[in-house]
Amino acid sequence: MSNRLKFQHRFAIPPILNVGSGENPAEFDNSTVHLDLDKWKHPYSVQADAHSLPFKEDSFRTAVLGDVLEHVVDPLQVLLEAKRVAHRIVLTIFEEWRLGSPGLHLEAAERKLNEIKKLGFAKYEDYILSLKPCKGKFVSHISDEVFPHTAHIWQFTDEHIRRLVEAVDMKVIHFEKVYEGHDDEGHPWFNWLICLEKY
Repeated sequence: MSNRLKFQHRFAIPPILNVGSGENPAEFDNSTVHLDLDKWKHPYSVQADAHSLPFKEDSFRTAVLGDVLEHVVDPLQVLLEAKRVAHRIVLTIFEEWRLGSPGLHLEAAERKLNEIKKLGFAKYEDYILSLKPCKGKFVSHISDEVFPHTAHIWQFTDEHIRRLVEAVDMKVIHFEKVYEGHDDEGHPWFNWLICLEKY
């Protein structure tokens, strides 16, 4: 298990909302609600947008966002929604150096969709269904015309992360940046590991 998954398990207290669960949730207990843009064959799977969570205030003890913020258009809105529905937020955030300058890179999502089309897939869901880890787990897909599925579109810096944490206005329980390995070209991978709680 990676450092980031160990961290999520260490700090997440049930009941848990796993935001951006994807095809392979982090093996939380069976009561966990898994939320994603697409619907997967997980127990308690909810299809929704993390920018507008379909839950009442304080519905969960913990909202886990495992490597999610680098995919969303408005990271602060997603954090504020997680704060609204949960007492604690457990975050792992990937340091995405491949996008170039720090900030939001929406063109990266367009490039990813074009790459998928060049591979011969007319629709995003056809591509997803072709991936080995996804076989038999996929139920339904929100069209990219309704809400685009984005690849990594944020290149965060330490300062970005500090500002996000300050803006969400929660008590910091844990904050560190950890080494996760290297890519094929020798570039190191890092993740921020953060746990926040309401005052």
